[in-house]
Amino acid sequence: ILSDGSQIESSPMYLVEILLILLKVMNIPGCAFREELSRPVRKGCEYIRDIRTHDNCIPAFGDSDRTNISDLMLIAAHILGCEDFKYYADRLLDPEYCYKYHMERETLPENIVDEKSEHINFRDQVVFRSLKDGSYLLCSNTPRCHDAHKHYDYMSVIYSEFGKDVLIDAGRYSYKNFEYRRILKGPSRHNTIAISNDSFYKYISSFVTKEKIECLENRVLQGDGWLSVRMQCVLGYSE
Repeated sequence: ILSDGSQIESSPMYLVEILLILLKVMNIPGCAFREELSRPVRKGCEYIRDIRTHDNCIPAFGDSDRTNISDLMLIAAHILGCEDFKYYADRLLDPEYCYKYHMERETLPENIVDEKSEHINFRDQVVFRSLKDGSYLLCSNTPRCHDAHKHYDYMSVIYSEFGKDVLIDAGRYSYKNFEYRRILKGPSRHNTIAISNDSFYKYISSFVTKEKIECLENRVLQGDGWLSVRMQCVLGYSE
């Protein structure tokens, strides 16, 4: 986990699990890493809080499922001393977490309904959200990663509206090493761009690949009734 609360695997689902583990560590009396972990854990919790859906789940972006984030918010409020997190919980703490974190079940405050639209910038992701109609637009990329197992979701765009996924990242459903898997790893299955007359990536082995394109920055521009995604990218293995 990095200082801004991000991680190498950019799926919010995994980040929730990492944050819960780190909060558990921070709750150990005399924890030597508490101060060191405080900033990245807080920033990670803020990111998860900010991309919550209208039903207080993380959006189904890529590998992410619709995990309820109430437990994370209440535990973070308890351990980080941030009462603001409580307002983003919509259920009492799970008994399992009460035991693990030595917390009492408490009455939730009245939820604050946020009727605004905003852009959320987090590491290499830009999210536009509107809680009024439950719409999300995610622009994702993970540049400058080591050549290894990963998804080809560079510059992918995912859109959800009124709680329904419209444009999705299909990801991959099998790790079996067969020819069709190369297609599944490609850009067409991740709702992103293709490079005309060229390969999107260099296939080395079943679990080692090398990207050929990376995005340096993406921005979501909002106008009157429209959204525009602008991405700055480079093409080539070495630049």
